[in-house]
Amino acid sequence: MPDQFAFRLKFCRHLLIGAAVLFLFAAAGSTMAQVAPQEQQGPPRPKLGISRHELALLRPALIPDLSKAVALLDNDDHVTAADLNEAIKECEFKHIRLGALGTAILASWDPFRAPNASMVSVYGLRDGSYHRLVKDIGFGPEILKGSRPVPDLAFGWTNAGCDIKSLRYRYQGGRYKADACNQGIAIKDDNCTIKACGNGLPTFPDPWPQE
Repeated sequence: MPDQFAFRLKFCRHLLIGAAVLFLFAAAGSTMAQVAPQEQQGPPRPKLGISRHELALLRPALIPDLSKAVALLDNDDHVTAADLNEAIKECEFKHIRLGALGTAILASWDPFRAPNASMVSVYGLRDGSYHRLVKDIGFGPEILKGSRPVPDLAFGWTNAGCDIKSLRYRYQGGRYKADACNQGIAIKDDNCTIKACGNGLPTFPDPWPQE
């Protein structure tokens, strides 16, 4: 009898251990099944900022500009559809108000999240489709306050410190055209000032004055 009791006790112990191991494997499998899809999804993308319908209307104007920006950044003129789709996912879009022109769409492409974006473009809606109002690189635009029915825009490019180049764009003939330019330089005690860019354009009030 004692031998039979010991045998039964040992048998029950093995059953409990086996059941515990199976439970651990099942729990681990369930956890992996929940984690795996998240790993496949990759990092979250920034919010689109505009509707899918607006993006569809914007694409004919956006694609040529974005294609040139991708080719310039990659130093490769062969830009594929896959390259462009990925670049669109990396773009940030938002609405901006341009006075009498109404609401426009600002599209910026900055894949490295650097101080200077590889493309900054503004598109306006006309006759049911979007067309480019202005295109630049760097940062901005700053909407400049004034009495003009369509406000001026300022874009900038920085090499750090006082070395900031600013361009003012004024709405003329259905598009924005550069009409003034500032080149930031350092002066005594790390203070900054501006001078003409040397491209024949006059200076304008600094849109990003030193604090």
